Amino acid sequence: MKIPSRKESTKLLNSNSGLQNSFNCFKEAQIALNQAIFLYNNVRLHQHLGFLTPEFFHRAS
Repeated sequence: MKIPSRKESTKLLNSNSGLQNSFNCFKEAQIALNQAIFLYNNVRLHQHLGFLTPEFFHRAS
């Protein structure tokens, strides 16, 4: 499974994860980050994987 580059990760976090918000505590930030990682790996389709999710691609190989 490809690990996203820093540029890809930053773009992802800024665009569709809601992580550009402020958090009241570390736990809130941690939950939001875990949700963003889940969405990236299990929901978001990736062009370089033939429009599959990384999780699906990993299980299929």
